[in-house]
Amino acid sequence: MLRVVVYTAKRYERAMRAVVAGGLVGAPAVLTSPPVIDDNIVGDPTLLEDGGVLVLNLHGRPLYETWFGDGDLPAIHATTLASLDLRGVGVFAINCYAGDDGAMRRALWAARPDYVVSGRGINWGGAASPIGADLLLRWFLRGVARGMMAEAAIERAKRLTYLLHPRLTVMQREALRDTLEFTLMRAEGEDKQWTQ
Repeated sequence: MLRVVVYTAKRYERAMRAVVAGGLVGAPAVLTSPPVIDDNIVGDPTLLEDGGVLVLNLHGRPLYETWFGDGDLPAIHATTLASLDLRGVGVFAINCYAGDDGAMRRALWAARPDYVVSGRGINWGGAASPIGADLLLRWFLRGVARGMMAEAAIERAKRLTYLLHPRLTVMQREALRDTLEFTLMRAEGEDKQWTQ
């Protein structure tokens, strides 16, 4: 079974639990912020290091050196993120601006994950139910759980998301457009240069 660790803002917990529910992934560890904040991660980094896939669904802001939980609580600072050992872990980041070059992106790379799936700018996900990047995550996890390489899993996930995503409202159509722009980057070589 695929081990999944989810670190999410509290308001997205319901949607995240709906995404990771089902038989293809093991019982996920779902951490919400609050009550979990950066101090908890500093005290026990294994909270985020102990998975095959780490899902991040926190509040991101451009040029900030912190990702936030609800109520502007610091879920994780760049220095804490960079200190994690994510070797052997894939990361799927729904956070806004997670795909943009900045302190948080560089900190994530410093933690040396196997790959990162993320989107630039504002990214769409649901609170009460999955939408946008949440649905991409669902199909991605199912592919990886079946033994697909991450690159094949993200391509399959994009096709399925395109086919099955609701399009009734302007928001749903915008969420779909944004979600299809998510990319997978992988560290390669001894110096772990990132390639797309």
